[in-house]
Amino acid sequence: MKSIVEKERILLFCEDGTRAGFVTFPSVNSKVSNIDHIFVEPAHRGKGVASQLMELALAQLESQGRQVILTCPYAQKWLPQHPEWSHMPARDIRFSHH
Repeated sequence: MKSIVEKERILLFCEDGTRAGFVTFPSVNSKVSNIDHIFVEPAHRGKGVASQLMELALAQLESQGRQVILTCPYAQKWLPQHPEWSHMPARDIRFSHH
């Protein structure tokens, strides 16, 4: 898989050039980004692509000294299962959950 890192998005492509999926993480403020959407193309679901996208996004944001909030349901489920990233959530921003 090949990734293309943009300012607030990472795209993941297969070796043949077809898009496998993407993750978006718009800035909330100067120190926090929101992982708000992970999309995996139907042909690539169930192959760990979404997890790979989470790892790429978190590594990118960590390298920029940023923290995250998560409004993407997949990201909200994924992060607690990966304690190696437990330092990434922003502690000072609260969102109400309904």
